[in-house]
Amino acid sequence: MRLRNFLSIVPFLVAALAQDEAALITKTPPCAISSCLCVNETLQADLSICVQKSCPWSEQLVAATVENDLCVGYPKQDKSGLCRAVCTALFCIVIPFLAMRLFTRFKISGELFPDDWAIIVAGFWVIVGAGIEITASAKGFGKHFWNVPVDNAQLLLKVFWMLQVVYIIIQVSAKVSLLLWYHRIFRNEKFKRIVRICLGFVGLHGIVFIFVVLFQCIPVRSVWDRSVDGHCANLGAIGYAGAAFSIVEDLVILVLPIPQLNTLQLPLNKKVGLMLMFSVGSFACVTSMVRLKYLAQIDTSFDITWDNANVLIWSVIECAATVICACLPALRPLILQYVPGLYRTAKSTTKSTWNSTAKMRRRISAFELRADSSSQKSAVEVLQEQV
Repeated sequence: MRLRNFLSIVPFLVAALAQDEAALITKTPPCAISSCLCVNETLQADLSICVQKSCPWSEQLVAATVENDLCVGYPKQDKSGLCRAVCTALFCIVIPFLAMRLFTRFKISGELFPDDWAIIVAGFWVIVGAGIEITASAKGFGKHFWNVPVDNAQLLLKVFWMLQVVYIIIQVSAKVSLLLWYHRIFRNEKFKRIVRICLGFVGLHGIVFIFVVLFQCIPVRSVWDRSVDGHCANLGAIGYAGAAFSIVEDLVILVLPIPQLNTLQLPLNKKVGLMLMFSVGSFACVTSMVRLKYLAQIDTSFDITWDNANVLIWSVIECAATVICACLPALRPLILQYVPGLYRTAKSTTKSTWNSTAKMRRRISAFELRADSSSQKSAVEVLQEQV
């Protein structure tokens, strides 16, 4: 009988305790909240991790709303402005380089080659990626996850997933452009076979990693919708594997033309100059290595919008650097027009203008390493004569 009576009052006791907890929160002095929570990033991070581990997604959103309401008006760490500044600056740099490359190509040959189309694809996706990241930063990317407006949480998770795919497309397109350029300008058949193998490897790498990133979670919706139970791959391992492949590809593309250039009978300073021109992609390799150190936090992060801000910033820098480096060698004729003395050769020091004579056009075309159809000389021989 006593047990029955006790059980009958349990619901009322639970309700009373719940009301007491709510009352305690409302009675908490503001100084306790301001001094112990709202200005303590470590405490907020620990609280967020605990909530994400203990609560379903719907209740996580409620907790985030409560915390934002409690801490409204207090200063918050924010990298969103840096994200916007970096993306805007790189947008303003990449566009002129692409435009100058296309202008140079049309001025010389009046047509676009496959390597030009590949770099156009890469440049287009750099612009798209920068635009997406600028929009995402306005929605809260670059802030701590618990400070992001609740309505934007799923959107930012989806954006981060999309940007991973965009990054792969840019990297693959830019590297394909450089390899197609090598394949077009050099005439050594053994070298061209090696380039084709590299093209196949880069293309396969891109397809595999796009597939892995798209289906990193099953069902896919669970990538951004935390209310859906899903099984996800180790994102950190995917990131490290992709970065390792990318760095190896950068190094291979960097050293690939060196044996061909070594066959030139040129003064050391001119040979070094040519190698430097072909090795401008080393800067992109450096940015890829810098990005690598930020990947460690991806898989273990409970603060994805803050911890991955640096990853996305350096990803955009790396992609822009790759596109710019792929454009630089093709800009040599444009530089030759305005700074002719910079590339004077032993055979010619004439400061000809762009359209002065047909001879100038032949010299520029020769530097582009296109074979002379009348003499059937190799690309390296043509370059050797003109430098």
